[in-house]
Amino acid sequence: MSSLVLAIAGTTAFAQEKLPVYEVAGPLVTPNSGKSLAKNLSVEGMVDASSIFSYYPAKSPLVIPQKKLTTGIQESEDRGVREDYALDLAGLNRLVSVPRATAQRQVTRALSLAGIRLQEAKPMVSESRLEIRDPKGKPLASKNLETVVSYQMSLGGIPAVGPGFKARFAFAPSGSLSQAYVFGRQLKKGPEVPLMSKSEALQMAMASFGTKNTKLTARVVYFLPGPDVEAKRIFPHYEIGGTMQLGKEVIKLRPMFIPAAKGYLQASVSANSRGGSVSGKVSIRGGRKPYTVQWDSSTTDLGKAAFNESGVQYQVKNRFGTETTNETLKAVVTDADGLRVTTSSSLKVVTLFDYSPEALFASLAPTPRAKKPGRYDGAIEYIDWATNASNCRSEMNNRGLPVQFYWGENNAWEQDFKKESAGGDDSNWVDDVDVTFYTGHANGDGFVFKSNHDDTFLHYNDASWGEREAEWIVIAACGPLQPTEGGRGLDRWVPAFRGLHILMGYGNISYDSNEEGRKFMNRILRNSNPTKVRDAWISTASEEQPSDVLMGLMGVVRDDWAWNWDDYFWGKGPVGPDIPANRVIAYWYYVVPC
Repeated sequence: MSSLVLAIAGTTAFAQEKLPVYEVAGPLVTPNSGKSLAKNLSVEGMVDASSIFSYYPAKSPLVIPQKKLTTGIQESEDRGVREDYALDLAGLNRLVSVPRATAQRQVTRALSLAGIRLQEAKPMVSESRLEIRDPKGKPLASKNLETVVSYQMSLGGIPAVGPGFKARFAFAPSGSLSQAYVFGRQLKKGPEVPLMSKSEALQMAMASFGTKNTKLTARVVYFLPGPDVEAKRIFPHYEIGGTMQLGKEVIKLRPMFIPAAKGYLQASVSANSRGGSVSGKVSIRGGRKPYTVQWDSSTTDLGKAAFNESGVQYQVKNRFGTETTNETLKAVVTDADGLRVTTSSSLKVVTLFDYSPEALFASLAPTPRAKKPGRYDGAIEYIDWATNASNCRSEMNNRGLPVQFYWGENNAWEQDFKKESAGGDDSNWVDDVDVTFYTGHANGDGFVFKSNHDDTFLHYNDASWGEREAEWIVIAACGPLQPTEGGRGLDRWVPAFRGLHILMGYGNISYDSNEEGRKFMNRILRNSNPTKVRDAWISTASEEQPSDVLMGLMGVVRDDWAWNWDDYFWGKGPVGPDIPANRVIAYWYYVVPC
């Protein structure tokens, strides 16, 4: 039975009919203040054309003691150089993190001398932590590594969230700055705008989250769009989150943002179908031009046609192999200030298709891997967050990484990730590519799908990755790397490692991001200064998520203490070993505050 509960979250301070818009007065960091900040921090940071100050040294000061193995391990594989390094547990235990007060004092002084004022932002200081445990969860080592100073933003006492503000500094145990990133806008209070009611916002959110066993919550925030948006004004939004119930699993939804200004930006989609073809148009009212429109189909990869303001037309690709299919065409409309609204239209489509088993397999099966040196590829699956997935695919294409499959919404199937012994087909999908990016919803037990192929939740007991090709998997959702879930520690995920190198995700609630997948792929695939897979995820997540979000990375340790801590992507630098299950003696988990 379907059920929907709408909860109104927040305090009486937010129960207002009007709130001010904030006008952009200029960048938070200028070339001169950025140069001063770098000098005060004794680094060579720079401010780019988007007014971002960043410092990501090519050789990170965060060095974990390791020993290079010499027993015939260094060899040339068909896709890159293989090098195995063993964790030095005694050396790890000797590392000492920088005291919190020392790190905060250094950052406060550097910002002050550079003349960078963070308005209402408040500092948070914490540490990243590396844990080594045996396969049953018994602690072998637990060390705080980087000391992280970051800031949480508010405007007029109301939380301000989004990639449009970040000030984060990380210090290695040596005392050296290991990472820094600062972006923001100078803001001044502008005129007030009337707000729609929270109940209206929650009703709008149902189109994305659905109504089946879902409990939605809302709070008022200011959403700060990222540096890719040349915003002139910052508007109040409703942050819509909550939970969904799937059998025994309670899933925390990745929050979405709905503009709260009443009637300011509105959009609607009209769609019709004929002969398996769907046509759609969007009507937009209000906001500030120019608009961008991204289309998303629940059945079909729209490719470049997804970015067309005037409309879209496509032939439905029915993965289900039925004569009719339920199709939802969605349009995400973003105005020049970064305000975004989502609108959709649902219809039943009669598909023109050869339904013989042979034709169905030929049309929907992944492209066979080329058996030649230098071949590597990736894949993407998503629910709800089409822009994140699409931008990830574009970056993979731009960097020359073949996308073996790209499944979204109803076409994203749990069986693509599920081991064959449990009824899945992962060897033809996720375990047939080197890197996979999933974005959607998750908890510590697994992650969510919309269609019953063969069910709607991939549980950790159903996972067995790396027996064929999978090296790196990203789960961009509210999990699945919570330190504990259902009374179990992260040892619950150890059996999933059957050659998989690193599993990346979050340890608590995280937020949707347009740039998450794109930034990660850019960093691991670019030819100039490619980063290690670990560092790519850390820098991406820290730029895109608020300071109270915890990112996580997990891998296993071989019986000679070899691990994959320093992996690059194939062809960009050394890659560590595939570790078979019968040689796993421990797992490692690195949790990092964003």
